Amino acid sequence: MRWLLIACIGAYRAIPQWLKWRQCLFNESCSTHVLRVTRDLGFLAGCRALAVRRRTCRPLQEVWYDDAGGHWRFMLADGTVADVADLAPSAVQLYTGIVVGGRACEDDSSARTAQPPPAL
Repeated sequence: MRWLLIACIGAYRAIPQWLKWRQCLFNESCSTHVLRVTRDLGFLAGCRALAVRRRTCRPLQEVWYDDAGGHWRFMLADGTVADVADLAPSAVQLYTGIVVGGRACEDDSSARTAQPPPAL
């Protein structure tokens, strides 16, 4: 059964990007994550990984700056809280306008570097 899930991921990856619904929110794309889990742990683990990724997928519920931790936090669709490191740089920039790793995603020169919001 493992091969069936791997074949489905291969078919999904063959679809041109412009036909896909949206770009993956996570740093490790959903298809890469599910493929890795399936290869390493088998069919059932791959199906569980796919279900978790679908449940935590967009839209983000909330984005805020954590003053105590000094970084941005993201609440996923299922209520899970994710860190900047968990998300793709393009998704972080889309939701916060910040640049991850000191460079603009998608060559957006108007993006700003990560700064905490002004104190109220």
